[in-house]
Amino acid sequence: MMDIHPLFAGFHGVDPYAVGAALGFVIHVEVVRGPLPAALQVGERERIGARVDLDGFQFAGGWGAPGVHCLMFAKPLTDNATRWWHSSLPEVSA
Repeated sequence: MMDIHPLFAGFHGVDPYAVGAALGFVIHVEVVRGPLPAALQVGERERIGARVDLDGFQFAGGWGAPGVHCLMFAKPLTDNATRWWHSSLPEVSA
């Protein structure tokens, strides 16, 4: 099960594009046939890089729906959005 980034996790049933815009993000959601994978697949990870279609986006999570799953990507547009994105992530110990 993929978790939704904490910035977006509490907005069940709300338009993710509207939530993203209100928080200073561009949102991209993809619907894919089949069950929700346990982790982001290699092809999707490769698309979150410089000069590819999801340049500047970060993976924001996924959820299942009948017969399909959805993947959400978020691109911060403001300094505040960038700070909120990073401050909501769990700390990684060295």
